[in-house]
Parts: sequence; C-alpha cells; structure tokens
Amino acid sequence: MYKYMSCLAAVLSMIVFFTKPLPYSNWFALALVIFGCGYGLISLLKEKDQLGRWTIQLNILVILFLVSGQIQ
Repeated sequence: MYKYMSCLAAVLSMIVFFTKPLPYSNWFALALVIFGCGYGLISLLKEKDQLGRWTIQLNILVILFLVSGQIQ
C-alpha cells in the first residue's frame, strides 16, 4: 500500500507544480515528493519487492525535475 501512496504523492506533486493552485505551490510540490520518498522507503523496508525500488526512483526523478524547473 505504501508504494501506491508514494506514486500518488509523485503524481500530485507534478500536478501542483504545473497548475500552481496555491501561493508557494512549488514548496508544496517539493514537500509532497519528499513525503512520497518517505512512503517509498517504508515500502522498500516492509514489502521488499521491485516496485518499492521503482517508487524511490520515480520520486527522485520527480525531485530532479522540480529542481530543474526552479532553475529557469
């Protein structure tokens, strides 16, 4: 279940980053993706399957995308 929450947090962070519904939405997007990394780590420790590792990689990829979007 944690891996699905991690993927959901990654998707929500991208939605918040692009739509910008809130002031400081970039910070909220970063907080969501870090929250997703936490869920990915819990998934990796508790469930021990390949999908847990993929969710960590997905969240790190989203973090890199958010940081590269901030530089512009």
